[in-house]
Order: sequence, then C-alpha cells, then structure tokens
Amino acid sequence: MKRITALIIIVATVCFTGVGFDAAYAIVRRGRTPMIAPQLEPLATEPVVAKPLGSDHPKRVGPRLPRDTDIGVTAGIFAGLPSLAGEIRFKNFLDMDTASAKLGVRYAQGDDADKVLRKYALVFADGVVDLSAGPGAILYVAGGVNYLAYTTGKKPGTFGGEAYLGMREGGLYAEAGYGTIRTGFSPSSKGLILSVGFKHRY
Repeated sequence: MKRITALIIIVATVCFTGVGFDAAYAIVRRGRTPMIAPQLEPLATEPVVAKPLGSDHPKRVGPRLPRDTDIGVTAGIFAGLPSLAGEIRFKNFLDMDTASAKLGVRYAQGDDADKVLRKYALVFADGVVDLSAGPGAILYVAGGVNYLAYTTGKKPGTFGGEAYLGMREGGLYAEAGYGTIRTGFSPSSKGLILSVGFKHRY
C-alpha cells in the first residue's frame, strides 16, 4: 500500500512538473515582448535666418557702366552761324586725368560770305585739357577739326577747325572761341564760337 501511494505521488509530481514547465514555456513564448528601440530626442537646432545682403555685397553688385563718359548738347553760335550740336566726351584721354576727347555732330545754317542761305552738317573731333581742378567751376582749353559732310546743294566740303576756351560746373558748361567751316569751294564760313551746353554722365 505504501508503495502504491509513493508511486502515485511520484507520478503526480512528474505530471505537475511537466504541466508547469509547458505552461511556463507557453507563457514565455506568448508573453514575449518586442524589443523597443530607444527613443532619441531630436537635436536642438537654432532656426536659420537669411540675412539681407548689403548694397556692396558681390551678389548685389551688377555690371556697372563706365563712369568716365559724358554726353551733352550745345546751342549757340559756331563760326558766326546759329548752330546746335550733340557730343560725347571721353575723360582720362591717353590716361591723363586732365585730358579728354570730344566727338560729335553739328548742324548750322546762315548766310555765307555771298549772302546766300546755306545749311551745314558737320562732324567734329576735339581735344580738351583742363586748366584748373574742382570742386567748383573748371576752366579748360580745347581745339580740333571738323569735316563738312553735307551742305546746301548736296556738295560735301572739306576740313575746318575750331579753338575755344570753356568753363564747366556740374552739368552746365559754356564755351567761347573761333571756328571755321570750309566748303572746299568759295565761299566758306568763319567767325565767333559762343555756346552753352548741358552734359550728363552715364
């Protein structure tokens, strides 16, 4: 009887042990929790604020036009005749700070030496040398040649010349001197130069 009782106890123990092992294994399998990756906090960064570019920044500086050239118009008397001219003045001519060159066209009309009304279209080239420096009014001396491209009767002329003194301040200037217009045939015109003008730098 004692042997049977002991056997029953052993069998029950083994059964309960097996059941407990299976249950524990099932709990481990079913209750396995997935690995949770650690949550990383984002790095604190300061907001990037675009700074405005200065006026002298390379990205703000576009191509610039040359600042040593003036354009101008004059009206008055040339070689004793009413005239109107347009010109371009190039400063720092031949790399000289006080020298400049003028190229332009001129229209004039009036009675010639034979008292016949005549129209003239000329092109001219002058050299200018400053006699004083700014600020304020600047005195200069100038002279050059002109060519009569057209005159009344559709006859081209030949070369004449001019020499004059001038004074400029700001965008205004005045000139006085002596000039000639040569037609290549008689008669020609010569006389006083007296004009005022306005120039603009571009």
